[in-house]
Amino acid sequence: YFKTHTVMEFDETGAPHQVVMLENKHDGKVVAINKDADNVIAKELSRPPSSYNTLEEVKGEHPEVLFYKVPREVGSVYFYFKSYLKDKQRILGFDDYGNALDPTQVQPGQEESLFQMM
Repeated sequence: YFKTHTVMEFDETGAPHQVVMLENKHDGKVVAINKDADNVIAKELSRPPSSYNTLEEVKGEHPEVLFYKVPREVGSVYFYFKSYLKDKQRILGFDDYGNALDPTQVQPGQEESLFQMM
């Protein structure tokens, strides 16, 4: 199970975007992108995720743990997580066994990338 930390960010046109950090409920580690290896990792932060007060703090210290929550389509209950890192597209995706896929190979809306809140 994951606890989500969510904040709204507005782009240059004023359009809102949900930015999230996914924290493992049991060990407190967060989902992150290892930029060097282009893989998904569980990262232990130097302080608890709930201790961050602003998006700017997290962006400055750990942008690799931030993801945009993007709806599959307007009004859909399904969404995917796109990495906040700007150098290339990375989408979270998992196989049938829960193993993380290469985030550079997962496409938005692909079955392996879709999530739903329970």
